[in-house]
Amino acid sequence: IRSKLLYGLECIQLTQVEQEKINAFQIGGIRRILNIPPTHIDREWTNDKAFKKTEEHYGKGILKFTDMWKRQKLKLLGHLLRAQTDDPLHQVVFMEGTKKPRPVGKRRVGMPRQEWLATTMEEAFDLFTNNPLITFDADDPEHIQWLVDEANNRNFIFEANNKGKTRDMFA
Repeated sequence: IRSKLLYGLECIQLTQVEQEKINAFQIGGIRRILNIPPTHIDREWTNDKAFKKTEEHYGKGILKFTDMWKRQKLKLLGHLLRAQTDDPLHQVVFMEGTKKPRPVGKRRVGMPRQEWLATTMEEAFDLFTNNPLITFDADDPEHIQWLVDEANNRNFIFEANNKGKTRDMFA
């Protein structure tokens, strides 16, 4: 189910509401498989308790679909950062001859959508620095070079296989 649901989503930026809908779909499936009542029937069965029961029942931890989506998009970012400047994908995503995100252009009136590349680069930078006082600046060549170096070294979030210890058994 996960492969069908998440196919191709690593290259778009999901809003928080869309992520919550994907997680709700997953927990609904888990509840149905394990015959766990929904929270509006039995408030004792929280989503966390349902995940714990799943782990106890099958003996393996599971990932939320949105966590797997985040891993896939970071993997794609690592691929983009490692790409040569003559790669067509690199030419579409980055400004010519650099690793700076290509500007999207004018947006309509209202709250603009988040840009995938800038948001993903910021998330990766935050994971590496783990310091809320340092924020990612897409115009700072040092920040971009640091991400490129980490991608070239294939450090933990940019690994080809970044599954970690927890596995999603409902994939």
